[in-house]
Amino acid sequence: MKTRPLLLDDAARARIREIIAYATEHVVTRARLVATVELDAPPIGDDPHHVAHFFQGFRVVYSHEDQPPPVRLCRHLSVSVDDPTKTPSPAAVAMLMQEFGFTERFCKYLMAAASGIRPPADARGAEGTVWIEHHAINVLERIETT
Repeated sequence: MKTRPLLLDDAARARIREIIAYATEHVVTRARLVATVELDAPPIGDDPHHVAHFFQGFRVVYSHEDQPPPVRLCRHLSVSVDDPTKTPSPAAVAMLMQEFGFTERFCKYLMAAASGIRPPADARGAEGTVWIEHHAINVLERIETT
């Protein structure tokens, strides 16, 4: 299967840092999440502060969200490509996960699960979930707070 390459240059990495900083300062509340699901508020991906477009048609939406317990504060990354009949490769999603600060453990888990193999011991128990919605791969990981 042919996959499109994900290339991140200095400008792309700078944009990622901007989005992370914005998401950290503007946590999406549970009330906003509910309003979005109930179609009373626009999707987070409609806010350009949460969005980046990269080479080869990749689109990324990133937010910090206050999810219901037991998750609480988490990071949410949604990755799609500009062809609605395709999803991005798990390798591209894992690369973006690393850039957005997801744990190495969760990145390894995603790659193992996508390959159909049992996750390595150091990836088991990752505090996150993965799902496909429309043509985007979404990953959600709890942010450990102290």
